Amino acid sequence: DIDGNNLRGALEFLVRKYVNSEAVRSDLLVEIYQKDWNNIGVKGILHEISASSVSFDMDDSELIKKIAFNFA
Repeated sequence: DIDGNNLRGALEFLVRKYVNSEAVRSDLLVEIYQKDWNNIGVKGILHEISASSVSFDMDDSELIKKIAFNFA
């Protein structure tokens, strides 16, 4: 399950895998690691991940749903 302890790692994994723009990826990683986990803009990060890729692996899609359900 996704909780505050592993939220950063899950978001970083998705950003590195699905965000194609180096500039956007860099900005998102700063967002993920510069803030307390409960202040991360999860909706915005998920939006950027969704906007950057055509399709997701089934496991990654489930991960995104869990993150959205618990944090967005």
